[in-house]
Amino acid sequence: MQRKTKVVDEVKKANPTLTDVTVGNDGTATVTYPDGTTAVIPSEKTVKESADKVIKDPAVTPVANPSALTDTEKAKVTDEIKKANPTASKVEVGTDGTATVTYPDGTTAVIPSDKTVKKSADKAVVGSNSHTSNRSK
Repeated sequence: MQRKTKVVDEVKKANPTLTDVTVGNDGTATVTYPDGTTAVIPSEKTVKESADKVIKDPAVTPVANPSALTDTEKAKVTDEIKKANPTASKVEVGTDGTATVTYPDGTTAVIPSDKTVKKSADKAVVGSNSHTSNRSK
């Protein structure tokens, strides 16, 4: 609703003689002139995608098992996402490496796991819990 109000304000500012402005969910504005005639302003003229919400892919993090990230690996992925997307207010990384990024206005974006993690070429990954032990329990 707040965004619609901003569109209404901006359209009225640019066209002070209008008697009414109605904004649809898609950003299209219908304006009414003093003589009662109306016109439609298409959404591409009233709204644009915010540059700070364009999700940027992070550096890919090598992990031991891309379908079962450890907490340490998730933290590293989170750090890489925050570096690439500094306007994000929250980053949640799933066990499979899929990440949900939340912006300050509450909107979210999802980064698929193929953009965040890859199987490490090394046998042992630093910080992973995937090590073997010969001790029996």
